[in-house]
Amino acid sequence: MLITKENLTWCKTDEYGLISELGVAYEFRVAARNHIGYGQEAVQFYTTPEGVPSGTPFSHTRSSDMLSTVQSMRFLGPPINIAVKFQTTDVVAVSWDPPVPEQRNGQILRYHVTFHRKLGDSVERNVTVTKAVFWSLEENQEYWVQISASTSQGRGPLTEKYAIKTEKEMTRAPTHVQAMPTSDQTVEVC
Repeated sequence: MLITKENLTWCKTDEYGLISELGVAYEFRVAARNHIGYGQEAVQFYTTPEGVPSGTPFSHTRSSDMLSTVQSMRFLGPPINIAVKFQTTDVVAVSWDPPVPEQRNGQILRYHVTFHRKLGDSVERNVTVTKAVFWSLEENQEYWVQISASTSQGRGPLTEKYAIKTEKEMTRAPTHVQAMPTSDQTVEVC
């Protein structure tokens, strides 16, 4: 059987029929066939080299250039679906999903998370999970977070800045709280 681009529909190929997905392991099995049936299979394993999650987020592109940008770009690469949840008024958990499989260019090893005040210092974290927690946030401040993914070949593009705003008057949990039992069913909180 002649192997053509049409026969390779189960793996990503470019316009020349070459495998174009990066960081993916493939198993090729080839067997001759005649009027008696199939012969013994020859098996070959191939892993495509990894690349850096690459490209640019769409929102940085002018709408008039969108079509040509989409046509010329193979991979986009930044993490997706950023979500923020305040655990307390001054502690926030940021979570995200990895880039879609076609845009990873290999195995994601870690994420780089940059968290900073709109007008101030920044904190960078390298994490291997899709969540990071930041604490000691100041009241009535705007913070930004950006995330990028990394493969063995390097770091991909950052997500767009995601804005986080803290409350104007944050009520913090009291510290040095003590409780003393006054009976079997009551306590006195000091």
